[in-house]
Amino acid sequence: MRDFYRLRFLWIIALAAVAFSGCTKGDDEPAADTNNKLIIAFSSATVPITGVDSVICTFTSSTDTIRKKGLREGTFYSFLLSSLPSGTYSALTKIYTTADSAGTRKMFRNTTSISTSKNSNIIAASDKPYDTWASALYFYSALYNITFAVGYYPTDSYFEMRLPATLPFKNIYISRNLYRTVNKIKYQTGYGYINIKTSDYKGSTSNTNAFYGFSTGAANLKYDAADVTFELYNDVNNDYAILFQKEIAIAN
Repeated sequence: MRDFYRLRFLWIIALAAVAFSGCTKGDDEPAADTNNKLIIAFSSATVPITGVDSVICTFTSSTDTIRKKGLREGTFYSFLLSSLPSGTYSALTKIYTTADSAGTRKMFRNTTSISTSKNSNIIAASDKPYDTWASALYFYSALYNITFAVGYYPTDSYFEMRLPATLPFKNIYISRNLYRTVNKIKYQTGYGYINIKTSDYKGSTSNTNAFYGFSTGAANLKYDAADVTFELYNDVNNDYAILFQKEIAIAN
C-alpha cells in the first residue's frame, strides 16, 4: 500500500512539472504585436511635413477596401495596422499638400504591399521627377464639394475625380495644354481634353486612360509651359452656361 501512495505522489509531481513547463514555454513566446504601423516618414529631403494638409491611405485586400486618415506624430504620419483585419494589403497612400503662394495644391500617390504582422516604413514624396511617388495637381471646390486631380507632369496620364450625389451642373470639362514660346510669341503645341456628363459619374473615379493620348504625345513634343483648365457648365440646346472655371499653371 505504501508503494502505491509513493507512486501516486510521484505521478502528481510529474504532472505538475509538465504543466509548469508548458506555462513557462508559453510565457517565453512573444505576444502578438498589436502596435504595428505603416509609417510615412518626412525629412529635409522630402516635401516639408509643415506643408502637408493630410495623408490618406486606402488598404485593399481580396475581400476588403478600407480608407483611413493618417495621424501626424512628430516628423511622420502613421496608420495603426491593428485596426485592419489581419492579412496582407495593397496600400495606396496619398499625400495632400496645402496651397502654395499661387494657390496650387499637389497630391502625391504611392502604392506598396504591407502586412499587418509587421511595421512598414515609406519615405515621403520628394516632389522631384522620377520619384517613387507620382505627383498630381489637386483641386477642391468647397462650393460644389468636388475634387479633381491630374498628373502633374504632362507625360503622366493619371486622372481622378470625386463628385457628390447631387449636382447643380450637368457637365465637366478638363483640358491639358502645352505651350512653347518662340520669338516672344506663345504657341500651343499640345492639347488634350475630356468632356464628362455628370449623370455618368457619382462618387469617385480614377484612371490612366482619359489623357493617355495626350501624355504619350507629350513625350515627343517641345514645350516650355503647361496648364490645366477645369470647367463646370450646363448646356441647353447648345447654349453653354459656365458656372465655374479654374486654370492652373504648371511650373517648370
